[in-house]
Amino acid sequence: MTFDQTNEHKSPPSETVALHSIRDVVLSSSPSSSLDNDQCTTTTTAVMNYGGYLYFCKLGVDERWTLLSEGNCHYCCDLIYFSKDGRFYASGNQYEYHQLEAWDLTDHSCPKHQLIDPTFSSPRTIPEMIDYYKSFNYWQVSFVKYLVESSGDLLLVFRIFNTEFVPGGKENDSYSSPKFHRTLRFVVHKLNFKLNKWEHVECLDDRSLFVGYNHSFSLSTRDYPELRGRIGSHV
Repeated sequence: MTFDQTNEHKSPPSETVALHSIRDVVLSSSPSSSLDNDQCTTTTTAVMNYGGYLYFCKLGVDERWTLLSEGNCHYCCDLIYFSKDGRFYASGNQYEYHQLEAWDLTDHSCPKHQLIDPTFSSPRTIPEMIDYYKSFNYWQVSFVKYLVESSGDLLLVFRIFNTEFVPGGKENDSYSSPKFHRTLRFVVHKLNFKLNKWEHVECLDDRSLFVGYNHSFSLSTRDYPELRGRIGSHV
C-alpha cells in the first residue's frame, strides 16, 4: 500500500514504510467481509500513526494511505477508536496534554474533525506533580500518556516517571549510558463529554488497566480475579 502523494511534505521518503516509524495502527472493528454480487466488501477503517502524523484507509477498498488534515495536535502521542461514538481519538504532544482530536471517518470522502479542549478537574496539574517529585531529587521527571476505553468511558492515563542511570554508567553521557524509567505514579482522568472536562478518577472499581505504546485496554477483575490488587483495581 502506498501513500497519498498529494501530501508529499508529510509522506515517507519512499513507498516502503519504515516499520520503526509506525507508532500504532488502530482499527474501527475486527476485519470482516461479506460477499455481495461476487465482490468482497469491508467496513473496517484503519488509522495509522506514522511518525506522529495520522493516515487512514478503508481495508480491502483503498490502495493508499491518506493523510488526515492537521488540527492543533501537532504530534500524535496516542490513538484509540472509541466504540461508544464511533470516532477515532488522538492525543497531542506533551505541551497539549489535555487536548484531543476526534475524527469521524464514516464518510471517507469527507472526514469530520473536532478539536476537544477539556478543562481539568484534579487536585494537582501534571506540571505541578512533576515539580513535586523534583523536590525529592528526582531530577529527570517526565510523563507519557495513554488513551484507554474502559466500561464505556474514555480515560486519559498519565504515567509519571524518572529517568535513572544504571549504577556504573556515566550520567553526563545520556546517549550511550544504560538507563531505565522508574514509574513514580499513575494518574487517571475520565472525559465528561457533557461538561467538556477531564475528571480525576480516584478508583477504577472492578477494572484493571493495561497501558503501552502500541495498545491499551481494560479488563474486569470480576472476569479475571487474579488481576485484583490490594485496593481492588490497578494499572
